[in-house]
Amino acid sequence: MFDVVFRGGQVFDSARACWKQADVAVTGRRIEAVGPLDREAGRVELDCTGKLVCPGLMDSHLHLFTQASDEGIPPDLCLLPNGITSAVDGGTAGVSTYEAFHQINVQNSYASIKAYLNVSSLGMLHARVFENTRVEDYEPERILETVRKHPGEIIALKLRYSLDLDPHMPVQALERCLEIAEQAGLPLVVHVTNPPVDMGVIAAALRPGDVFCHCFQGKGDTILDAGGRVKPAVWEAKRRGVLFDACNGTNNYCHDVARAALAEGFLPDFISTDGSHVFHSFYKPKCFALPYILSKYIALGMSVEDVLERATTRVAKFAGWERKGVLEPGYDADIAVLSVEKRDVSFEDFKGDAISGQMLLLPQLTMKAGTIVYRNLSFT
Repeated sequence: MFDVVFRGGQVFDSARACWKQADVAVTGRRIEAVGPLDREAGRVELDCTGKLVCPGLMDSHLHLFTQASDEGIPPDLCLLPNGITSAVDGGTAGVSTYEAFHQINVQNSYASIKAYLNVSSLGMLHARVFENTRVEDYEPERILETVRKHPGEIIALKLRYSLDLDPHMPVQALERCLEIAEQAGLPLVVHVTNPPVDMGVIAAALRPGDVFCHCFQGKGDTILDAGGRVKPAVWEAKRRGVLFDACNGTNNYCHDVARAALAEGFLPDFISTDGSHVFHSFYKPKCFALPYILSKYIALGMSVEDVLERATTRVAKFAGWERKGVLEPGYDADIAVLSVEKRDVSFEDFKGDAISGQMLLLPQLTMKAGTIVYRNLSFT
């Protein structure tokens, strides 16, 4: 007998980005079987008829550093009820604050958490207290030491490369951070809103596996040229293996840029929230939470399969979660059950411009490591 059986749902095969009618059985912390399981019962039986059974969602960029940074949102309270079982902190902590983040949030959260390490030593403490942008104040030896101390947990370095932080943002910061990332053997994640140089220059500088973050932002220079087409250097970067994160937030996304890029077939590699606490985004208009952001990209014309793949399998591969992101025997029993609600919904960008959608993905149940940690009262 299995511990839990999810019966009769549409099971998302994230490795192939397709659906299959199947049951999913869990015993202990692992998925034990997927397929027709009519002859075997579970101690708990869940009727998932008409619902989507997916790997636990993964938010590849949000801010989870609580108690020390005012940007942080409480991981379990905000992730698990939204079907999110794993997440990557988007560089809230630097070398001076990372140990606190590790002890407060990574070690004490039910959700699985990895992180980007901010190249600024203090990291992001408050929405009105920006990082130190002085290149000469980077501490490469301490960065390398912190990365070595947390192998597999720190998965990239993070640079906010923006005139919003500093109207005199050093142009050479990108080159210097790429050098440090190379020494650390890690990718570099570059926040690009209102950048100090042309987006094509940034894209051309990045290496395969680096992340171009907020790719559909609309402040200052964007990924589009004067004719409204994706710049050739941006396309070339994508072909070389640079990764593009949509990373929404409330100020880092523009409908005009996204629609033009998507119309060309320029799809993001990840879809994340950039959720944060103080003045910003989580459970607030324009962002809310990951299922809402995924629903926005469906309204923009992406398929349900495409958006879910960019919040499960692709994130798992990038973050090094080898036993997550796929519903197959032997994988971690991190599972999200979603329903599709047909309704009119409005999605706004940073300017307040809105588009209309006709559906929302709504979390009904979240299982983490074989334990049901959230269940909508209507899902009985």
